Parts: sequence; structure tokens; C-alpha cells
Amino acid sequence: MPKEDVEFDNNESSEVDSDLEEADIEWLIYDGSRNLMFCSLCQSHKKQNKFEKEGSKNFKSSALSEHSTTKDHTDATNREIAKVELIKVINNAIDRLKITLVLMKIIFWLAENDISLNKLPEVGILCRIFDCPQLLSAYNTITNENSVSGREILSAISNSIEEIIWKELAEAAAFGIMVDESTDISCEPHLIIYVKYCLYGNIKICFLKLIQLKSKDSKTIFDAIVDLFDKKGLTNKLMSFASDGASVMLGRSTGVASRLKERNECLFITHCIAHRTALAYNSAEKKWIFANMLNMLLELTLNKIQQQFLDYDDDERLP
Repeated sequence: MPKEDVEFDNNESSEVDSDLEEADIEWLIYDGSRNLMFCSLCQSHKKQNKFEKEGSKNFKSSALSEHSTTKDHTDATNREIAKVELIKVINNAIDRLKITLVLMKIIFWLAENDISLNKLPEVGILCRIFDCPQLLSAYNTITNENSVSGREILSAISNSIEEIIWKELAEAAAFGIMVDESTDISCEPHLIIYVKYCLYGNIKICFLKLIQLKSKDSKTIFDAIVDLFDKKGLTNKLMSFASDGASVMLGRSTGVASRLKERNECLFITHCIAHRTALAYNSAEKKWIFANMLNMLLELTLNKIQQQFLDYDDDERLP
């Protein structure tokens, strides 16, 4: 608390030291109406001593020095220091939380728009250019604006979204899955799984998981699907299955769909309409002359457009 700017009244008090009148003691309070001195720290922390309630009329510097060494005053001082440090730590934690939330939004936006996480530092710089308050804070001494931290944050976001989907599947009466197998650039087989379910009258279709497979045979795929839903106790709610028309998936005796139907006789099996359309187009192309002519026309049009762009680039390079 600030000290009142008043002169000491020597008529109602003991002798005043000359150095006390010029002293600047932060915790000292002078009540001019009562001609008493108080300690703001002892008052703030409710210490039971003369400087807290009664006030002191001893205006000698030795009295203040003696009070500053007492247990009450020392304890009050330490508590005040701890209070200031605690406020600083809390503000720092809140600030870091705001920074993390902003980065999570940026990373989620990058992932949604298929932009590489290597661009995260540049996007962070762009936010600072536009004076984003959370990224300009004085507490932002340690930064997570790099692709490694970006991948970790994106993984955390992914796990959070997956947990929400699992909770909704547990609440839903039934659900179906759409699956497809693929091979990545390192020749590792994967199985992508989408789920479709109805919750509170709203039909939802969500990406659930990308599972790495040991092989691409029907038993391995079947075991991967069953193991995934058995861990959550939801296999009995699996009521529909959709995939491409490969024998591994829809084979009559040993396909993935047939194996799942052995677990659930009510399973509804569907050949993916997109794959069926692609197969129909391939068949039509082989049999119909019109389809071949249409394909040739499209290729000629594409080649013509590409050639125009190449000619335009050549003209731009001319001196």
C-alpha cells in the first residue's frame, strides 16, 4: 500500500529520526488523523502485532528496523513474494494455454486443407504480421511452431476426435462400416475404415481409423476389423458392411464380408456404388464404340489445352 505524503507531528509522538522522515519504505503506512504508523504487509496477511491493528507511535528508524526483522513481518514478506510468483506462474500457464489453442487451430486448418505441416512456421509468422495477440505475448519464450511439434499436436487432435467418435458409436443403436485397402509409397498395406451411424436423428459419416496390415488376405483384414471393435465392445452393433468388389472383400465363402456375417447373421452387405460405377464404365468402354470415341475426344481436348499452355510459356520466354 502507498504511504501517505504527510509530515510527522512531533507534539503527539516520540522523537522522530531525521532519516525516517526521508525514508521510502514500501510497506509503511502513516495515518495522519491518528498520528500512527502501520505495516501494509502485516495488515494484508492479518498478522497479530502492533503495526497491524493498534499502530505505532514510535517514529524512530530503529523501531521500523526492529519490526522488519520480526517473525510476523518476515512471514508476511515471504507470503507476498510467493503471491507475486504464483500470479506470474498462473499468467504464464494461461498464456501458454492460449498459444497452444491457437497453434491447434492453425494445425487443424492445415490438415483440413491438405497443407504440409512444414508450412507451420511460415503461418505462425503470418499470424504475427497480422498482430495475433496470443502469439505476440511476452510469455511466449518457448515456441512449438515447427513441423515436429505440429505432428504431435495433430496426433493429439486426431486422438481426441477419435475418442468422440467412439463415444458416439457406443451411444448409437447400430452402425455400418465402409472399408478399402490400399498400399502406401513404402509398399505397406493399409485398411481405411469409415463409419456411418445415426445419433439423435442425425446421420453421420466419419473417418475412423487407418490400420496398417501385415498382409492383404481376407483373414488378416477380418481379424483387424474384429479386433478394433472388440476392444471397444461394439462388434455386436456392426450391422452393415460396404467395400469394393474384390474377392478378398466380398468372396462368397472366405471373403471378409462372409466372415463378418458368421459373427452377425443380420449383417447387411453392400458393393460400393462408386466402385460399381467405375466397373460399369470400364465395361462400357470395351464394348461401345461411342465410349471409345468419347474417350478419344477427351484426350484430344486435354492435349490441346496442355499444348496451349506450353506455347504460352514459350512466348513469355522470348526476348
